[in-house]
Amino acid sequence: MKNRIKTLCIIFIFIMIMSSCKDGSSGIIDRNSGGNPDIRIMNIHKDGNEIFNSVRANNGRMIYSTMSSSEVLYYYIEELNNLPELPFLSYDISTTDVLDYELDEEGNSYFIILESIDENENIYLRKISTDGNAINIKWLNEFHRGDVDDCYLWKVKIMPNGNIIIYSRLAYCLLDKSGEVIKEDSWEKEEFYDIICLDDDLIFLQHYINGQREVSKVDISTNNIQQIKNIPRDAYFDLVNYTSDTILMYEDSEVYSFDLKTENIESLFKWSDYGIVGDYIIKIYSEDEKLHCIIYDNGSLYDVAWLETDSRKYRTEIVLGCIGEQKEVRNAVAQFNNTNHDYMITVVDYWDEDEKAATNNMYNDILTGKGPDIIRLDSRYINDIMLGEKEVLVDLNPYLDSSSIIKQKDIVESIYHALLFDNKLYMMPTNFVLETMVTKSKWIPETNVWTVDQILDILDENPDLQDTFISKEYMIQYGASYSLGTGWNSENRIVDEDTLKKYLELASRMPDDVVYEPDDSVRRDGKVFFESCIIDSVETYLYKKSAWGEDSAFVGFPGAAGNGMAIIPENCYGISTKSAHKDKAWEFIESFFTDEWQDKITPNYRFSVCNDVLDKQLENSMLIDTYIDGDGNSQEAPILTYFSGGDYVNVYAAREQDIANIRDMINGTKLVRRDVSPILNIIQEEAAYYFAGHKTIDEVINIIKNRINLTLSEG
Repeated sequence: MKNRIKTLCIIFIFIMIMSSCKDGSSGIIDRNSGGNPDIRIMNIHKDGNEIFNSVRANNGRMIYSTMSSSEVLYYYIEELNNLPELPFLSYDISTTDVLDYELDEEGNSYFIILESIDENENIYLRKISTDGNAINIKWLNEFHRGDVDDCYLWKVKIMPNGNIIIYSRLAYCLLDKSGEVIKEDSWEKEEFYDIICLDDDLIFLQHYINGQREVSKVDISTNNIQQIKNIPRDAYFDLVNYTSDTILMYEDSEVYSFDLKTENIESLFKWSDYGIVGDYIIKIYSEDEKLHCIIYDNGSLYDVAWLETDSRKYRTEIVLGCIGEQKEVRNAVAQFNNTNHDYMITVVDYWDEDEKAATNNMYNDILTGKGPDIIRLDSRYINDIMLGEKEVLVDLNPYLDSSSIIKQKDIVESIYHALLFDNKLYMMPTNFVLETMVTKSKWIPETNVWTVDQILDILDENPDLQDTFISKEYMIQYGASYSLGTGWNSENRIVDEDTLKKYLELASRMPDDVVYEPDDSVRRDGKVFFESCIIDSVETYLYKKSAWGEDSAFVGFPGAAGNGMAIIPENCYGISTKSAHKDKAWEFIESFFTDEWQDKITPNYRFSVCNDVLDKQLENSMLIDTYIDGDGNSQEAPILTYFSGGDYVNVYAAREQDIANIRDMINGTKLVRRDVSPILNIIQEEAAYYFAGHKTIDEVINIIKNRINLTLSEG
């Protein structure tokens, strides 16, 4: 068995734990509001000198561990109303590693222990009774399969009859209560496995093949394997025998029951219904068939128990629709539900592997009046102006005028005006990113704005520059959208034929497909003409500037309005005109701009639409950290370091000129990225015939013009 460099492992684990505890952005449970009446919340542990490490629970009993710089401590909880002050067990991390541990229904715990003494390593299965008495019931060195077997990945589970199963990526070993081997076998393939014990011989086996999860029921007495299909893609199996015939599984968003006999899956509830964000749940368990979950939030460990009450049926439902439910949505809905006991937001996620089907389903519900009250407007799928013109989205300007939290003057002026259509505001983002192109400054004219003719001339004069990081499809999609108004970025939707022809010529010079080049030296050395990029923060801007060199320049799409750059709205919401709860829907949206939500929920790792928050983001990016070098001199610390061309490159805090450049980019932006457009679809479809050489450019333009006219005439 190979020896471990334990000191490095200890330092790495401790740093990772310390880093994870610094994430204070969740605000899962509003502990000042009285909480949800249907659940009981208990604070089990708060990080101090000891940092939370892990937890196990079974039938109302619990063991959790904490970590200091020198030892791991384990606390045993027999009853939640009697929390221990002292650990019942501790290990010196310089000599002992706990590879895994588990609780049985009687409160006994089983630890896989790796002990290193005088260069000798031994692995034991150690049983520890409720009174703290410990005995090694099995020496496990013989289970180790050599250098390819990383024992730090070993796990232990307890079968309902008390037998113990130990497993690795290579094999498993079934033991009786005394540690005698019942069966040992190798897995068919080396994979990352996880096991849920169902009964005395039956297990759920989860493993990953080529990145895809497979779940099977396995009878370990006969090796009979039955694959289970239709499992939610991100579901965790955790709770055994929730009732006699079902177990629970959960995602970050909701909880399901799984019937062991019929294999039917039923959605039970959303975590956010109870003011909880599922992203922070680390364990679920039962006590007398009552559900508990354990949450680790902002340095504290909580046990949440479900009560007999269910206030959901007495609350007015508000529906929020989205395509792809993201963390900030779950967080915001949970916080809203926890502080509004007369109303409850329910999330409907229209996500489908077929993105077109998801978009169509959401559009159909919105247009027919069956859709959500609040719509999360993702510009990749939903075009706010198309919906606004059909009078199914509310103009939010009157709400801004009457709000005491956020008004028009509080929003970055260029962002606000870019969002408007016909002086109406159909969507309200909390954040944004910039879509731009980056190149060498020598290619940019004094106006700092490109034209298609200029790019074509540069390509003609410098044929080596034709290898770009923008494909034909991308150039048509965003060049046409931004420059021709096909994405509803201008009120005039009559496509200019001359501009379209030039864009088709430009797109034809681009490669069919683009393979990302991670070596930034090709950018810095000027071997690439330009590439598109998303700037979501000052740090991203500084990285791109460094990757392209000091002679880099950011420029918009040729021929587009303003500086040619576009904003992509983030965390963006609209309100349905069919909603009976418009005022309450607006209350949810404007909550993102309160001080509390700005600190805890609003995704301010991206540029904020609020003037004061954006100013603070830009100011903070100029703060300089220092360190003392080996000669005792103070040096500026880099904000990030990356590897390029065989060397490490440091990027340092922003300077005043950087901030001035970013402000100019933001202030000069007049466009919003909107991917969904029937006119754009027409151009993309017909352009493919020109690129393939099946039709001339003039033939394609005539067809495009006729199809667009027909589409506009049909309304």
